[in-house]
Amino acid sequence: FPVTIQENKIISSKSPIAVIERKAELKKEIVDLESSLEKEIDMLIRKIEKNPESVSQNKILATKEKLIKLEGEIRTRKELVKFLESLGKNRTELKRKLSKESEITKYVNLINNIFSSSKSGRSENSKAIDAAFNIKGETSTNPRKLRIAKSKILTSA
Repeated sequence: FPVTIQENKIISSKSPIAVIERKAELKKEIVDLESSLEKEIDMLIRKIEKNPESVSQNKILATKEKLIKLEGEIRTRKELVKFLESLGKNRTELKRKLSKESEITKYVNLINNIFSSSKSGRSENSKAIDAAFNIKGETSTNPRKLRIAKSKILTSA
């Protein structure tokens, strides 16, 4: 399932356990995505430091696009975790919040907003990626700027 449908099904199920499990899954996905992003940046840094001429414009553009996509996935999942945590700390709190049908519709709309804003908006982290790749109007990058973008993304809440 696409993530939105999955989140909406979990909320609509009104199951506190499903919410708790999904929160744990999302946290694991965040760790995995951050690891992928870190590996991608480190790989590009190593290639540039070893032999800058061997890194083509296409490789740089492809890596930039991949990093922006990964950053968006991380950001969306972090927002979802925040939202799910706002529903309650334990089963009792969750059960109370999920028991009202009118609230379920509101929650589904909030989830949809998280997804639409993460797809449309440019975060500070995606701007950091852009900055790392746009140097003096060229399509290039340098290791220092990549390290800055990586640390910014991996330390953001």
